Amino acid sequence: MTSMMRIGSPYSAVHFGTKLQSPKEANEAKLTTAILRRAYLASTKLPYATISMDEFKRLNPLKVEPFKFRNSAGTQLQGYLYPLPDGRKSNKVIVLGHGFSAHSGMMAPLIPLFHEVGYNVCLFDFNTHGKSDGRKSSIGYHEADDIVSAMLEMKRIYGDDVRIAYAGHSMGGAAFFYIPEKLRNDRPEAAEWIEKHLDGKIVLDSTYDVINPSTETRLQEMMAPLPTRLQKWLMTRIKDFEQTSKTTMKLPAPINEMHPVDEFVKEGKFKDQEIFILHGTNDERAPYSAAETIRDTLAANGYKVELIPLEGAGHYRDDWQPDPAHPKKKPLKTVVRNDGHKEILRNIFAAPPAASEIG
Repeated sequence: MTSMMRIGSPYSAVHFGTKLQSPKEANEAKLTTAILRRAYLASTKLPYATISMDEFKRLNPLKVEPFKFRNSAGTQLQGYLYPLPDGRKSNKVIVLGHGFSAHSGMMAPLIPLFHEVGYNVCLFDFNTHGKSDGRKSSIGYHEADDIVSAMLEMKRIYGDDVRIAYAGHSMGGAAFFYIPEKLRNDRPEAAEWIEKHLDGKIVLDSTYDVINPSTETRLQEMMAPLPTRLQKWLMTRIKDFEQTSKTTMKLPAPINEMHPVDEFVKEGKFKDQEIFILHGTNDERAPYSAAETIRDTLAANGYKVELIPLEGAGHYRDDWQPDPAHPKKKPLKTVVRNDGHKEILRNIFAAPPAASEIG
């Protein structure tokens, strides 16, 4: 899939990735692409400002075992396994799930931290992202099957006594909520094994409670500088996306009517897990109120849940320099917002789960 896209803009000359007729038109095209991307309409194969796994390997001489695996639909996915260094052995693995339009590189800075607390680390690219195959992301629903497939791959590698933790960012968090439904519908043979081998700790970071682009305040603000005609065209595209998403994305309902945490509590599974909700108080993509809604819904349905605010943090950090000795002109994005964020994760995973939570 090409990293650029052609869209039917009101401007006949607009073809993203080529020279436009005027600086004004070029700026409007750039803003239009950003709006479509924010509204989940642009290709997830667009270049993304996060560290590549090749660059991470150069900067961190850790042993890595790339692997390929398939989800239940047969789509080939790219994974990266980082075993504990220095010959240490453990049957514990944490699977990390990235957000929409990112790839596994956005989670890579967490690898040394999880090694420190005794976990082998599995990263992978969701379908349609990074180096995985796929043509259309469902922004969480079908991605749940990717997570299950990665967990079953850890069973193949580490054996039947493996213990699996999970941490997901944004879409990667929402996808976790769909795992019980996907197991029931598509992989019932794996449901009991997954539930038995979860390690007791689940972290959901910056997770959304609903996707509703046509009413998002930030999208309205982004459209404001554009000509009225282009604003109307964009809103038509966005509303069409919402109305047709059930069919085009093969969802059980239109995307703006889907609430991942509501589907999760209906299934009533994984109540032996501790669920930690991390969320930036200044999140510009998924408001902090989304985290409060998720916490309240889980708590009301008997789940063990804790909401931990990341004070002053946004959806991600966008000023990261992975190599201070050779700073980039354009800093990169990462899910690791600050040292306090790392300390929170360290404390969560360093403490063993209660005995009653171990299957």
